[in-house]
Amino acid sequence: MIRTIFLALFLLTLSAPVAFAAAAEEAAPAADVKTEEKAAEAPAKEEVKEAPKEEKKEEVKEPAPAAEKAELPPEAKAHQAAAEKVFADIKAIAENLKPEEQKHFFMLYSNYNIIGTVKMVQGDVDHAVEACGKENPDLKEGMDARLKEWHGAIDPVIEEAGANVDNMVLAQEYTKPAQIQKVFKGLDKTRTLAGKQVEKTPVTTKDACEYLQEKMSDTQANFIRLLRSTLVTAPQLATPPAEAKAEEKPAEEKSTEEKPAESAEPPAAAPTE
Repeated sequence: MIRTIFLALFLLTLSAPVAFAAAAEEAAPAADVKTEEKAAEAPAKEEVKEAPKEEKKEEVKEPAPAAEKAELPPEAKAHQAAAEKVFADIKAIAENLKPEEQKHFFMLYSNYNIIGTVKMVQGDVDHAVEACGKENPDLKEGMDARLKEWHGAIDPVIEEAGANVDNMVLAQEYTKPAQIQKVFKGLDKTRTLAGKQVEKTPVTTKDACEYLQEKMSDTQANFIRLLRSTLVTAPQLATPPAEAKAEEKPAEEKSTEEKPAESAEPPAAAPTE
């Protein structure tokens, strides 16, 4: 029995290296095949990774299609055309003026624009007060009375500022008054078209209407201050050449009259021998 066991162990010892060697030989080709397969798969993966990169590069290099300009609505087109027209009219006058004349012209432009802006805001306040009165009957009487007082304080200053602008137009000589009036009409048209592009819906809650009535004191003071700023005397324009020569003549005459006075004393008599 013991001999049989030792014999079996001996045979197992002999057969184990052979079986191990055979398994190793079988495993080696399998490993080589796997290695070759991995090596074959590696370029494929790299190709797959590189393909998107090449596509991305191409996408970046391709010029983006030119975006089509969104067509402006009719109101915006009309406003843009009016603004360009008034700008051209202003440039036509200002580009040929002397510095002091340009200063006078742009003061005219600024003053007229301030008056027009105040009038436009007045219209918005009138509309808001009317809407508040309809939605809040208990506030109507008080708001109407305050609006009347508000206009009573601002309107006379508007008239005064407008009269000052008219006088400035008449006083200047660098362009025809009709050309300046043309600019003023262009400004009015541009301002009106700009206002039409904004839908103005006043808030008519009781709190909002009461707040509007409270703020009318501030707007009244601010508007009067702005309007009075347009009453500043325009800068003195340069004296025209004809007047300058007329002013120089008395000086020349005076110097001419003074010259004989210097030579009025008779010359000294020559000494006699």
